[in-house]
Amino acid sequence: MRSVLKMAVSALVISVTLAGCSMTGPAAAPSFTCMNMVDDTTGWALTESAVLCTTDGGLTWKSVTPAGCRLNQCARGFFMDGNRAWVGAYGDRSTLVVYRTSDGGRTWDNSAIELETVEGVAPQMQFIDPSNGWMMAHQGVAMHHEVVTLLRTTDGGKTWSVASKTDPRVFKPGEIPFAGHKTGFAFRNAEEGWITGYEPVDGTAYLLRTVDGGRTWERVSLMLPEAHKKSQLTTMQPVFFSASDGLIPVSFAGNQMEMGFYVTHDGGKAWAVGSMLKSVGEYGLVWTFASITNGFATDGTQVYVTTNGGRNWTAVKPDRRLKDVRALEFVSDKTGWAIGEGLLLKTADGGHTWAEVPARVQ
Repeated sequence: MRSVLKMAVSALVISVTLAGCSMTGPAAAPSFTCMNMVDDTTGWALTESAVLCTTDGGLTWKSVTPAGCRLNQCARGFFMDGNRAWVGAYGDRSTLVVYRTSDGGRTWDNSAIELETVEGVAPQMQFIDPSNGWMMAHQGVAMHHEVVTLLRTTDGGKTWSVASKTDPRVFKPGEIPFAGHKTGFAFRNAEEGWITGYEPVDGTAYLLRTVDGGRTWERVSLMLPEAHKKSQLTTMQPVFFSASDGLIPVSFAGNQMEMGFYVTHDGGKAWAVGSMLKSVGEYGLVWTFASITNGFATDGTQVYVTTNGGRNWTAVKPDRRLKDVRALEFVSDKTGWAIGEGLLLKTADGGHTWAEVPARVQ
């Protein structure tokens, strides 16, 4: 099981084939809002208007957009394999719509969830198996505060119920607090999960834990590196590769922005952070892990590789084509993609060399 971090990516220069006539050029290129490769050939992507899938490593993409689906920049998906996928989008300011497929996008069903309000932040989703999943709806922000509702399904997304939610008026023990911006969540099994986020408090990590499927939450702490005892931290969406192995990306704001990855091998009882990565590029760091050991990061200029879960990083000789990279996606220690300004690149040697993918949408 791999929960892939989703990040907005820029437009791709592609060829588009429509109704037997071919149009070539950047004007028809979609802007990917997320991309998730299941393996070296099969994957999914979202744009502001389409759900796409590929079976040839990103060379060609097929639109499998559900009928009546109104996608926008706030759509987000969870892609379990080449057949099973869920896509969440907002119907209006009080409705979330979840589309689901089990046949690679050939057919879709959907469920509508009514909430008091929904904001223009993409609903995050995670499934640990074909039946059990969660979704976080973002419902309003104030200065360093945010209202969210965590929804749960046990029937594959047919029906959803409220597991827990924020009360902005009064905090009750066990609730998701109003304080702090929530950046993500992840579950390692049907009962235990974490919520990450940010609040402007020096030397404190925003990390909540549940052991009852998301009904109640408690604050837990992370041991900070000595150099960052007074830094402000942002914890980001956890990634679990098994019930035991997972990681939490954490950024440290001090004299210079740095990134570290807290890793667990015992299901979250203990977390240890490795060496720090510093961004020297203009756009900050983007990263991906293909496994609990093999990770990749870039600041748009330099690529860094780890083979031991972030304890140590090695810089790879820069490739001029990696300029302004917005996202990375690796499925193994060798095969990966980089999405940049107007192009899609692929590597087959762990990021040492890259070749442009002449992608096209059918």
